[in-house]
Amino acid sequence: MTDNLPLLQNGLTEIALLIERRNFERAQSVAQQLLLQFPNNATVHAALGDVASARHLHREAIEWYELSLRLDQNQEIRERLSRQRDLLDEERLHDEEDTEAARDNRPMLIGAVAAGLILLVLAIVLIGSAVRNRQRPPAETAAIPARPGMRSDQPAPVTGQTTPTAPRPGSRPGQQVPYGVGAGAAQSPPGPSTPAGGLNVTQSVDAPMADRDVLLTRALSSLTWPNGDPLGWRALALMDPFTGYALITVEVPPGMRSDNLYLPVINMSYRVAVSAIQSDRGIDSLTVRMLTQITDERGRHVQLVAFRGNTTREALDYYLKRGIEPDPRTIWSHVFATTWWNPVVPTGQTATPAPAAPAS
Repeated sequence: MTDNLPLLQNGLTEIALLIERRNFERAQSVAQQLLLQFPNNATVHAALGDVASARHLHREAIEWYELSLRLDQNQEIRERLSRQRDLLDEERLHDEEDTEAARDNRPMLIGAVAAGLILLVLAIVLIGSAVRNRQRPPAETAAIPARPGMRSDQPAPVTGQTTPTAPRPGSRPGQQVPYGVGAGAAQSPPGPSTPAGGLNVTQSVDAPMADRDVLLTRALSSLTWPNGDPLGWRALALMDPFTGYALITVEVPPGMRSDNLYLPVINMSYRVAVSAIQSDRGIDSLTVRMLTQITDERGRHVQLVAFRGNTTREALDYYLKRGIEPDPRTIWSHVFATTWWNPVVPTGQTATPAPAAPAS
């Protein structure tokens, strides 16, 4: 054992230097190699606790320090353990305060998203009405049959039958959207009756979540993060049945916030998207947003969007039907049509483009 002491000392010195340079991944790797060679050495266990402490993983640091003390009762390690327990208590207190603040702000978030969805529905209805009005023939010529040689851009006579149009973007194959009924009367979305004088919006911005939104949110809550925290810790799903579009917002739990956030967030975003389309067959496209909390230069806790990605049922079905579990690079470049990572949020790994997309 004495022959290996220089190797042990050099490894511990290297770990301390790597921590000082904030190269935590390399420090973790060196410490784990030392643990394989010196499994019963208390100092090696303490070094792993130092790496976890530098990465602000207080629970993990506490476990390593406790293991070290079982092998050797060292006063300095006791002090480090006590410090980590104090930091963990402070973190829990901050999380409780943040939870209360988020609970107070959740109605505002729901209201803002609901307002956006209402505006989107209004825009679709108004645009559709404008298109129908442009294509509607004059009343006095509505019964005139088409003449040979009539230009293709002239409106066809209204026959009282529903005229199908091409499927809208994002609709499922075989699904058609009615263009008009009778004399080109505008259609209204399902819901409260629409008076002849115009559209009557009866749903207020701060209305509760729709039943469909609640069911989708509950379905997503069954997922869990790698550390065992449930996804339902903070998740919100809103689905627009008129367009087949869903907006899913998930907050990363405190136990998963670290310098290596990229991989778990990308993998969880894929699982969320798959669970959404499997839970609601009306979803044709969706956006997944991942929120996290960081500490700025002034020591304030700031919540922001870490990742945002857009995908479709068709893109997800490609992998599901073939039983393929895509890796993070494939998820980033091919499963999601567009992806964005907040440069303020640490990743632990650079999001490099994936290889060429697989042939269909």
